[in-house]
Formats: sequence, structure tokens, C-alpha cells
Amino acid sequence: MTDTVLTLHNLSKHFGKKVALQDFSLNVKRGDIVGIAGRNGAGKTTLLRLIAGLSPIEAGSISLFGSLDTQGLEENRKYTGTIIEAPAFVPEMTARQNLEYYRVQRGLPNKKRVDELLELVELNDTGKKKFKHFSLGMKQRLSIAQALLHQPDLLILDEPTNGLDPSGIIQIRELLLRLANETQLTILISSHILPELEHIATRFVIIDQGRKITEFTKEEMKERTQHYYEIKVDDATKATVVLEQMLQTTNYEVTDSQLIKLFDLSIQASDIADALVRNNLKLSHLTLKQHQLESLYLNLVEGGEQHD
Repeated sequence: MTDTVLTLHNLSKHFGKKVALQDFSLNVKRGDIVGIAGRNGAGKTTLLRLIAGLSPIEAGSISLFGSLDTQGLEENRKYTGTIIEAPAFVPEMTARQNLEYYRVQRGLPNKKRVDELLELVELNDTGKKKFKHFSLGMKQRLSIAQALLHQPDLLILDEPTNGLDPSGIIQIRELLLRLANETQLTILISSHILPELEHIATRFVIIDQGRKITEFTKEEMKERTQHYYEIKVDDATKATVVLEQMLQTTNYEVTDSQLIKLFDLSIQASDIADALVRNNLKLSHLTLKQHQLESLYLNLVEGGEQHD
């Protein structure tokens, strides 16, 4: 198979007069974990539904594993596993029984696959416990097992940690990382919980109002999420005068009347504190911080930076 798993070219989708997706393009390589980041309603689910074939393409094109036409696209979708809408499990059946039901329904011959997946998603010790008594995290892990039954090459997940408690989020995160590391599975995952994508994704795509704002690798993200000093004083305006006149820097941002972000890391924290205090400013705290993915997202979307 080709090294390019997925190619999207100028995908567009409208619901009435509402633009759900506009000229969206993307290339996904084998082994990528691509995090689609955006607020609710940004177009993430529409995008994934188009890729999975759950919604008709209005304009643009999709290529999966090098497919050249519509027939090839439909044929190659058998190599994908999706969780966009929660699969229907039988409440009165166990995890094993539910997976076995789907295995038989799909005509999959490998009976050992169910046991392998139960162990993979750590549900092999649930025994006779019925699905209706599962926690939300257990249900989500069973959904992932169901999506992996036919050993897909591409896994598509829409908000897989939505509604989970911290423990459930960690379990899903560790499962996905294990899948990527052990099987070289390509994963396309959407979320509005941006810090969670930082732990999983190797590439990030920012989407807003149906448009791709930007994309970058994990390495590029580290460069763009810069460090800074957070300074809290009783008078930010007076403090900026001290920064400019005594420390010869203008590389700062005033957040409010008491908070300043200073991006000039060539200055020692002790020198900053000394200058402020000597000028009769009350220094509440001086901390080295880092812009996270969420801050980067807000800067890109609310700042209006738009580029493909």
C-alpha cells in the first residue's frame, strides 16, 4: 500500500445555507496520529463523517490508500475503523458476547481476535458483567475494540474522551498510544479538549468555522508554544516603565491591570524581581510559564490568522 493513507482535496459541505466545511485539504501519512482540534461546531464531525462515507461529498475529493475513483474509495473504506457515532451494543450481553456478535455479523473468521482485543482494551477480566453496567470509560474502550475487529489500517475517532472522568481519559490515551507504537496504526482523532491532543497527536490540524486554519507537527508546536515570565504586580502600567527603562526590553504583553507576560528570557528572574521591588512595586508572583496548545489555538482562531 501507498505511504499516503488519506488525501483530502478542497472538501466542502453545506447544510442549507450553513457552511459546515469549506475547501478543506489534508494529507495523512502512514503512522501519523493527526489531532483535529476545534471548538464544538467547528466542522470536526462533518469532516470525519465525509471521510468515513457516512455523509455524501458535496464538493472536492477524498482518496484512501491511493484510491483513484469513487469505486476505489468505497472499496478501500473497508481498511478503516470508525467511532463517530457510538456503536449499538446489546445491554444484556457481556463485552465478549457483544464483540463475538459483531465478529460473526461481519463474517470475520479469526475467533481469537475477540480475546486479543479484550486483552488490548483491558476488558478481559469483566467476565459476566453486562454492558449496561459498564462505566462510560469501559463502554468507550469496547467501542474501540469493535472498531478494530477487522484490523483496520486507519482508525477514525470523533471526541473519544468526551464525557470521561480523568481516569477514563488516561486509559483511552494510553490505549491509543499503545496501538500507534505497537501496530503502526494511523489515527485520525478529533477533540475540543486541546491539552489531551498534546499527549497523543504527532500532527495537529486547527479547524474553525469549517476551514483549516493551520497545521503543524509536534516538533513545530513545541517551537510555537513559547516560554514566558508571568509577572503579577500591583500596577502593571508602572511595571512596564521599569521593564523598558531599567531592563531595556519591550518584549512583553500586558494582560490586565496587574498581569504582564514577559517573553524576554535573556533577563534573569532575580533581576526582574529586584528592579520591580526597588521601584516600590508590590510583586505578588514571578513564574516561568509556557503557552500550551489551547493558547496557541485561541491566538490563531480569535486573532484571525488564516492560512492553509
